Amino acid sequence: MRTIAKNNMDQQNRPAASIKKDLGMIKSVMFAARCVFVFGVLSIALYALLYMFSTDLINISRDTHNGHKTLFFVPVVVALVFSLVHGKFTSYFWDILNIKAKS
Repeated sequence: MRTIAKNNMDQQNRPAASIKKDLGMIKSVMFAARCVFVFGVLSIALYALLYMFSTDLINISRDTHNGHKTLFFVPVVVALVFSLVHGKFTSYFWDILNIKAKS
């Protein structure tokens, strides 16, 4: 009798667990979708800023070549920011598509 009752209880608990799992997956996909949007807009804004200030960056590179050696940090920081923002965007994008790297 106990095994019959236990099997019946297990069958009743399975759908609730799968619903919770599905809700968790939906929440994580929605979070990733919001992050894709935010980091995508941020990435576009960074490219627009790079385009608008391209002449200033060229002048900074010329000044670095002419002797102001501390200005080399500017392009390094710009590249680091681009790398981080675009990397997060790409990571969340592939998470939404549920594509994972082979381990």
